[in-house]
Formats: sequence, C-alpha cells, structure tokens
Amino acid sequence: MSTLNITITDKAAELVKNTMAEIETEDPHLFIYVAGGGCSGLQYGMAVSEGEPEIDDVVVYDNGVKIVVDGKSVKYLDGAVINYKEDGLMSGFKIDNPNAEKSCGCGSSFSVEGETYDSCGGCGYK
Repeated sequence: MSTLNITITDKAAELVKNTMAEIETEDPHLFIYVAGGGCSGLQYGMAVSEGEPEIDDVVVYDNGVKIVVDGKSVKYLDGAVINYKEDGLMSGFKIDNPNAEKSCGCGSSFSVEGETYDSCGGCGYK
C-alpha cells in the first residue's frame, strides 16, 4: 500500500505537539503500530518517538503532526482517526478504526474480518 489515510483530531494533535515540545527530541513523530494481544486479538500501540522511520514504515502528516505507522500495521489502520476523549474518569487517546470488525468494551483492542486470534473474551468483547 503506497498511500495511507490516517488523521488526527485537533485535540489529539494539540496534546501530541505539546508532548513533543516537552521532550525536545530531534525529528519527533507519533509512532503507531498494531500488535497481537488484548481481548479481541489485536491492540494499538502509540508513542512519541524520534529518528528515521524504518524502510517499510509509512509517514503521514496531518494537523501539524508527523505520524509514522509501522509497515506491518498499515493494512489495519487505513482510514483510522486518532482522537483524544474525556469521559468521566476515563480519558485518553482512542483510535476510531473503520477496519475493526469487533472490539473490546474498553476500545483498546480489536479484530478484523477474515483473521482469527486467541482472546480472553473479557472487558465487554462484542
């Protein structure tokens, strides 16, 4: 896949840019990946990072943020929106992913059509 459509909301971008400014690294970016785990089989990972992306990573710029997506994760994240939500006692980054067929109740893990995973079925798997 040569193109990737991934966006970050204003609120999420503001928080990421503030974090990047605080850590004062050279060439900072938001690194996003998908790894096995969680109640639904796959889970998101996100970190502020620095340096050159790997050769198979995909770089996207949105809302003033350089976003680097792990090359193996691109197929899971096309069309995703990175958001920051505050809901009562819960607050944090949330990825709204149109590729997720099922997700756990807390929204931190998901599965996609045509792939199966070992999962614990906890935290409101639906």
